Amino acid sequence: RDTLHALFIGNSHTYVNDVPGLVTRIAETSPAGPHIVAESVVRGGAYFEEHLDGGIAQQRIAEKTWSHVVLQGQSLEAASRNAFLPSAKKLSDLVIAAGAKPAWYVTWAWAQENDLYPNVSRSPEELQDRLSVGYAEAARQAPGSVLACAGGGFRASLAAHPEVRLHQADGFHATLAGSYLAASSIYMSLTGNVIPDSAEIPAGLDAAQGSPRGP
Repeated sequence: RDTLHALFIGNSHTYVNDVPGLVTRIAETSPAGPHIVAESVVRGGAYFEEHLDGGIAQQRIAEKTWSHVVLQGQSLEAASRNAFLPSAKKLSDLVIAAGAKPAWYVTWAWAQENDLYPNVSRSPEELQDRLSVGYAEAARQAPGSVLACAGGGFRASLAAHPEVRLHQADGFHATLAGSYLAASSIYMSLTGNVIPDSAEIPAGLDAAQGSPRGP
């Protein structure tokens, strides 16, 4: 089987529940392949500009061993777009120069009960629209990009199955179910394949219902 080498650059939406690890496990249990080898440069709450200033992200991208670099920004950054797009272009230019493909990890709106909403937008729907548009514009700046629309998956799942909890109690971070949904979106964007029936489901999740197992 072929092997994809993916570098993840992001923050807690990447490392909570080990989203890169979930992606690799989906790939390993797919009979059609490919294998996915994943490494990460992550920092809690980091904006793209902070990754650029820190220097580690540039060094890792420049190794030129990657087929894809998965780019995940901070929610306020991506929703504003004015600050997000210049930093996103700098990162994606580095990715393309290294011979890799930018993959944009489109994150989700915060839960409705989050106290910060009056400061950023009027509703989760508006915030998700802003996030989705911001990442889509970043992708248009970078030829050959792919979009992993985890946020759109959250929106669809919450509408169809509101009983499935995708946000942790803090209203920001994903539960294991939410992280698995995000990992599934990333797997599909990297490979162009649907999630195979044989894909490993994390313990406690039900593949058929998309919800935690329970009595």
